[in-house]
Amino acid sequence: MSAWEYIRRIVAVRKCVSCRAILRYDDFDESFCPTCKLAWQSAKVENCPECYKAATECTCMPKQLSSAGALTLRRLFFYSPKRENEPQNKLIYFLKHHKNARASRFVASQLAKLIPSELDTLGIDKSELLVVNIPRGRTAVLNYGFDQAAEISRELAKILGASYLPVIRRRRGGREQKKLSAVERKKNIKDSTYIKESDKERVSGRYILLVDDIVTTGASMSVSLAHLRRAGAKGVICLAVASDLKKEIEK
Repeated sequence: MSAWEYIRRIVAVRKCVSCRAILRYDDFDESFCPTCKLAWQSAKVENCPECYKAATECTCMPKQLSSAGALTLRRLFFYSPKRENEPQNKLIYFLKHHKNARASRFVASQLAKLIPSELDTLGIDKSELLVVNIPRGRTAVLNYGFDQAAEISRELAKILGASYLPVIRRRRGGREQKKLSAVERKKNIKDSTYIKESDKERVSGRYILLVDDIVTTGASMSVSLAHLRRAGAKGVICLAVASDLKKEIEK
């Protein structure tokens, strides 16, 4: 450890993204305090209600995504609005409201652990990968000053040694996705997103890692996936910090 890093650890104050407790010296590079980290680890091994695998091993996906031709969907945990006070949900809220490189790197490093097994299964070379994110709404970007999925995607690309390219773009207008029904979400995102002609050449012939923070109905990802396939992508692996799979199954 360099002298500067040692001084920085002593002087800087870093807090748990969940309970906001001040992190100890040994936990300086963590996103969670030891107590919240235990809850986070438990969330990652929660069983899928459909395939009964742990959240990080489950490959189940909403019907919209499978119909759109996604190769797979991988996530870190199952999201539920009813558990808003649990550490994993607080991480999602933190990422949405705070531009924090440490939290983005943490999530990206967790997602990166899911990639090698998928590449081996699908026979994909890492050099063929292109990391792309679902773009945040223009209003949210103006309000908060950043796009959380873009921040995570940049960090993920660095870890994997892959290229990052924000090829899916938002038009002006459009409504807030979370306030819409599944059908309305798909139409809204379809009308408000596109890929520029100049970017299609960079997508063509590549395998895409499509990143978002939360997948609920799969509308945003399925439309974005369709854009990428039309642009010539060989295949799309969908990645999410969390997915509301239980809601999709109940529906």
